[in-house]
Amino acid sequence: MKHSKSLKHPDRKPHRLGLPTLPELLEVMAEQARPLRMDRLLMVLGLARRDRHDLESLLTTLRTRGQVLRLRGGSWIRSEQLQHITGRFTALREGGGFVTPLKTDTEKKNWHRHTSLYQTDIYISAWRTGEAWHQDLVRVALSPGPTRGRSPEGHIVEVLERTLREVPALADRHTGRTLYCR
Repeated sequence: MKHSKSLKHPDRKPHRLGLPTLPELLEVMAEQARPLRMDRLLMVLGLARRDRHDLESLLTTLRTRGQVLRLRGGSWIRSEQLQHITGRFTALREGGGFVTPLKTDTEKKNWHRHTSLYQTDIYISAWRTGEAWHQDLVRVALSPGPTRGRSPEGHIVEVLERTLREVPALADRHTGRTLYCR
């Protein structure tokens, strides 16, 4: 006797016409309560593989709004599901940087298990800095899982306070209307 696909995957919704709206997509991700790879997200939504690019564009829209994050390995997660801290961003020359955590009362209550995080900076790769500049006050979502180096890793979700009004740069060259700086 053959098993139907719905028996193999009880959380699979029947195929529906069209893509979900942004609030529906966020709701589905909240129901799953764990990072989802693209194939799993397509299965849970009941979408065909041909809808993959359209779903990626929806997720990219949510990522620019700071509502979802793409983790290392291609999984997607709601930013509220990750632990957040507030701190000062220190930029490095190659584009990445470190966030030095600030100790606030609400964060102390949430971080009672992670007291060592206040002693170390959080590493932000160049692709995860968002729109943060050097010395900005930012909110960081910590990446789940083991760290690759000494410092925990994170994503800048929001710039809370812009410290610098002007950014010093050396004009290297220009092509047409594009100016290249160092």
